[in-house]
Amino acid sequence: GGGGGISNSGTSAVVINSTFKQNIGVVDGGGIENVSPLTITNSTFAGNDAPVGGGIDNFRTLTVINSTFTGNGPTLGGGNVSNDPHGNGSGTIKSTILTAGGAGGNCLGTITDAGYNISDDSTCNFSVTGSFNNTNPMLNPNGLQNNGGPTQTIALLAGSPAIDAIPLADCTDQASPPNPIVTDQRLFPRSDAGETACDIGAYEVQDKPFLPFSRFTGSLKIDPDAGGFYLASGFRLGTSGSIDPKTQPVAFSVGSYAVRLPVGSFVKNSTGYVYQKRVNGIFLRIFIKFTPYPGLYQLLANRIGGTLTDTTSPVLVTLTVGNNSGSTQMNATFD
Repeated sequence: GGGGGISNSGTSAVVINSTFKQNIGVVDGGGIENVSPLTITNSTFAGNDAPVGGGIDNFRTLTVINSTFTGNGPTLGGGNVSNDPHGNGSGTIKSTILTAGGAGGNCLGTITDAGYNISDDSTCNFSVTGSFNNTNPMLNPNGLQNNGGPTQTIALLAGSPAIDAIPLADCTDQASPPNPIVTDQRLFPRSDAGETACDIGAYEVQDKPFLPFSRFTGSLKIDPDAGGFYLASGFRLGTSGSIDPKTQPVAFSVGSYAVRLPVGSFVKNSTGYVYQKRVNGIFLRIFIKFTPYPGLYQLLANRIGGTLTDTTSPVLVTLTVGNNSGSTQMNATFD
């Protein structure tokens, strides 16, 4: 049948921070056969095979963001992504690498180019500013490796055209309004700490050291239906150095929710740094509080409004301030 890795039918699905490798679809969709709404973010498809759509064969609504497809081979067409050529599927691709699609080429059918894509052939017909056809993305020839994080990924070589190719304002998903994507597949910062651009594909090159929180303790409560969370913690960032959120950019995420705040977003007072704002009906407050101990801070954050998709524990929490970053998996309680 179809969908050697996953056959998605009858329900909306989200794939994030995942690797599909060496799956075989007898009919189609070596990695995924899709007949329902599907969104894929920060994922890698490598070495999957099927007669049509070696990576993905799509018959409904497909959105792919910041992912890498390589070496997925068909015998007929759409080595990496096949979007139903009979017009029954809608496929949108953004900030994604497609390469080595075999005899069938990288793409089959009409693909909507949402920008900042790279294909090493012309079958995807990318045409939006920031996208490139017939361009070598310069992936590491060693392929899938343990590059850190929970899954295998494929690194970018020095000089790759994918590096720092996306302006920070466009490092987002396809939601309306768009949400920032603040980590790569490995859960490393996207963009690299302190930079103003991010990379195409699932892997973000880290020019600066990335470390987990050197200390992090706290509690997290989430109410998905109310779009709310409350986080209270004490932390040291990875380098244990001092930070100044008033004069440095800040990126913060709790599970599926992420925000990227430019320099000047925080106000400094005698007790710490505060950001507080309501945007599109969603209220967010982040308080980074001083403590008597150098490099040790308290983080108090709460959000309310809309909905959240996180329903299982643990939940990834990340914080980047300037060139200093930290991440941890937190056990959460749910209302």
